[in-house]
Amino acid sequence: MEIDSELLPGKFTQALLTSSKHLSNWLKTNFLMLDNNWWESLVLPALSYQQKQWVDRKQITTIEKLDLAALLRVLDRNWYQFTQKFNFSTQERHYVKEMQTIRNRWTHIDNQDVDLDDAYRDIDTIYRFLQIFSTCAIEIMNIFWHLRSKFKLKFFFFKPVFTFFVPFNSSD
Repeated sequence: MEIDSELLPGKFTQALLTSSKHLSNWLKTNFLMLDNNWWESLVLPALSYQQKQWVDRKQITTIEKLDLAALLRVLDRNWYQFTQKFNFSTQERHYVKEMQTIRNRWTHIDNQDVDLDDAYRDIDTIYRFLQIFSTCAIEIMNIFWHLRSKFKLKFFFFKPVFTFFVPFNSSD
C-alpha cells in the first residue's frame, strides 16, 4: 500500500529526534561505568573521519551535541564493552544496525512514495531499539497510533516497557 510521501517525514523526524535524545542520555550515563575518560577513549575514536572533523569544527565536547548518526556509530563501535556490562543480545545489536539504515533512509528521503509496510517496520524497529535502553517512548507509541488511525490498520499492539524511578528518601 503506497501513501503520499508528504505525510510521514515529519513523524519520522520526531521519532528520530526522540531516539537521539534517549540514546545520548543513555550513553552519557553508562559510559561513566566503563571509563572516566570516556569522551577521549570511547567516543572520539569511534567517530568516522567526517564526524571527527565536524566535532572539531563545531567544538563539540558533549555527547548531547552529537547527531543520531554519530551516536549510533559510537554505540555500535562500543558494543562489545556494553555487552560485557549489560549482557545485550545479538538481536539487540541487529536493531542498532537497522537504526543506522532507518536514520539514513529518513534523513535522505527522496520524492518517491513511502511504502506503508516499510514505514510500519521502521517505526516498530525504532520502538524496539528504544526498549533496549528500557525507555518507554510515549512519542513513538503516538506515531504508531497516528499510523493506525490514518490508515485504519487493524493489527497494532505493543509490548509495553515501563521504567519506574523510586525516589531516594535521605531521611530514612
